[in-house]
Amino acid sequence: MNTNVYFIISLTTFFLAGCTAPEEEAPAFDFQNHPGAAVVGNNNVCAVYSDDTRTFNDDNPVPGGIQQYYFKESGISYIQGSSITFVDDTGEIETQQDTFGLDPFFSPFNKLAGEDFNYQTQLFATGQGIIVQQVTIHAERELNTFVRWSLYTPSAPGKKQISATDILEDGIYHRYDNEVILAFAVTAVGSQYNFDDTAGIATVTTPLHLDANTDTTLTFFIAAGTSDTEVITKMFEAEDNELFDKAYRYWNDWLEQTATPDFPNEHYERIYIANLYTVYASEFNGARQIQIPDTTGTSLAEKAQDYIIDGDYEKGNQLIHTMMENSNSYGLIPEIDTGSEFIEALNMLLREKVI
Repeated sequence: MNTNVYFIISLTTFFLAGCTAPEEEAPAFDFQNHPGAAVVGNNNVCAVYSDDTRTFNDDNPVPGGIQQYYFKESGISYIQGSSITFVDDTGEIETQQDTFGLDPFFSPFNKLAGEDFNYQTQLFATGQGIIVQQVTIHAERELNTFVRWSLYTPSAPGKKQISATDILEDGIYHRYDNEVILAFAVTAVGSQYNFDDTAGIATVTTPLHLDANTDTTLTFFIAAGTSDTEVITKMFEAEDNELFDKAYRYWNDWLEQTATPDFPNEHYERIYIANLYTVYASEFNGARQIQIPDTTGTSLAEKAQDYIIDGDYEKGNQLIHTMMENSNSYGLIPEIDTGSEFIEALNMLLREKVI
């Protein structure tokens, strides 16, 4: 097994998963200059996600959001971009970025605001392997709008091709020539589904009437399987109104069953937990690994891994500091003043949980 790739995965989340202990002042870190992405999954499905425009592939017609989506194996990505937009009769409603981050450890979020409303998206994986994008909207006044979820789902010659697409009242179903079925849907009634096979873009459009000073939640989701029964079962499970709460309990129960090393403060513990989840989310039944999209410093990560395997934690720590200065973050990264202890614990993670 190639542990270098796992280490790059762990470092990627290490960069993006900074948290602040309640009793401590937030460490100074200029995250505005450091783009990053998050990883969610459940051991047989994995999504790489970012709403930071600096990570987007501008060559894609839908460049951001879910930038990779893998099911049961690495090397075949079924989604290469997604976006959520609001539209009215005059076209797309302009929104502005507020904040993005990773909270809790298994769920990246993104907050945006329009002139008359603000909303937050939250991406997470359920224990059953359903990838969920939950959108909570707060309207300042009564408003009629449409929410549009777009996904770029191109075929990949030589790896997988869409053999058929079924557009039904309950979702879009892509059938691939490798027997995988991918379904996109939203729990709201009255939604319209469309697939532009020329552009490779699937869209889910939901009409909304928003009352003033109220919150409205929409749940978009992706269900994958190798049989109609498997996909339909997941589609029914995704109709649950408490998906996030159940995912929260599921992943915290999972965490309680996992030994966590002692750290000098809560910062390192939270980063370690995010690393632990990322490794689990990005491996497939302990056998396959995901290549996270390249960021600056990847070659340094490989070198740092070599140092760590050799037990030279000081050099590994130096390289990580170099990478922190030039690579990615999803939120605030705490300064590591006892880096060797953290690296040694991360090495323990790799040896005990991955190899």
